[in-house]
Amino acid sequence: MIGWDYGNARVAALRSRLLDAAALRSLGEAESGDALVARLGGFEEWRPYLASVPLTASRSADIGEAAIERHRSGRLSSLLRWYGQPELRLVEAVVMSLDLDRVLAVLRRRRAPGARAAAGMDGSASGRDPWPPMPGALLDAGRLARLTTSPGQGGPFRELARLGLLERGEAAALADAAERGVPPGELEASLHAAWDRARSARAVDARDDGELVRVELRRERRDRDAVRDVLLGTGAADAAALERQLALERMGRLARRARRQPLGIAPVLGYHAALEHQALLLRAMSARSSSSAPVDHAAVVFAGGA
Repeated sequence: MIGWDYGNARVAALRSRLLDAAALRSLGEAESGDALVARLGGFEEWRPYLASVPLTASRSADIGEAAIERHRSGRLSSLLRWYGQPELRLVEAVVMSLDLDRVLAVLRRRRAPGARAAAGMDGSASGRDPWPPMPGALLDAGRLARLTTSPGQGGPFRELARLGLLERGEAAALADAAERGVPPGELEASLHAAWDRARSARAVDARDDGELVRVELRRERRDRDAVRDVLLGTGAADAAALERQLALERMGRLARRARRQPLGIAPVLGYHAALEHQALLLRAMSARSSSSAPVDHAAVVFAGGA
């Protein structure tokens, strides 16, 4: 089917399967991490993702985090199957934020002591990777494995260009910077900027839908910078609270836009925002239940159409 109709109908069905306010309150009242995982397993939507968590994850916090991340990647990657061109380019621009998270995880793991030998990057091992990275939206497990084992410090960036996620000139500049030993923080900031440009480029020449995506990407960058500033200023707890607040505001704004514009990119943006907000709330609940700290039910304002 051509256009937005089919994909947006599927997105509406997915949105109806998000945890509603009553479900989130029930999860937030879980007295322990094990109880939270058990309650989450009571929802049909979540059983496959909990069942797919590797047996090596034994702590409830690890199980919950793995399920949350598998749910994010599974749901966002499914969107890519429901749209043809040119709509798909806009959908990619929306969901690529998850892939950046996965790329950063790979890069940080590659810098960890002993990671190069373990992943077979020094030629001394078989190339089997003992920590399969979590899939993203565009980056499945196979593509992430190629990033993990790419030779040289600049290898992952060149691979991103081959996969079509970064422009070749941008990727070459990042690869050169990595090989010159640019500090990790500076390199990651440059990658963030290049990724933002790659996402915005997918929204060029798409008229009103493209402009809406570009506006939301600018707001996303602004929110990301605000959370970073709070993290550096007053710490992780305040930064996490701000991140949840901004995600809630974004979800509400985009849900209202989707109701007004059901035949364009707005429903995809709304679903993406709602999914991210749900993940943030579940992470907060997992952290609090694991530490026996009280859960802030004021954060649970997640009615499906809010």
